[in-house]
Amino acid sequence: MASISDAGVRPVPPPSVASALHVERVTRVHHWTRSLFSFGATRSPTLRFASGGPMADRVMLCGAHTVLAEFKQMLPDRGFEEGAVSRPGDFVLERAFVET
Repeated sequence: MASISDAGVRPVPPPSVASALHVERVTRVHHWTRSLFSFGATRSPTLRFASGGPMADRVMLCGAHTVLAEFKQMLPDRGFEEGAVSRPGDFVLERAFVET
């Protein structure tokens, strides 16, 4: 019989780690279909997502041609160069949909 650790289940974190977790509330839910929904939630002001910009970030976008055309114009203005995303500051655009 496999143990819990064999199954890849992690134990409850110790109190020092658990106290660093953020607990937030769902403030709204919108059901678009039976299986697709979006929601809003509170966010602690200490939970921040800072962009590193072209010195630290790479960009890879996939989407329709019309959307990608806008990003292709916008990214160079923000310091990114079209490339192979092998180094910071590169961006790649991939077409996801074939337009007829």
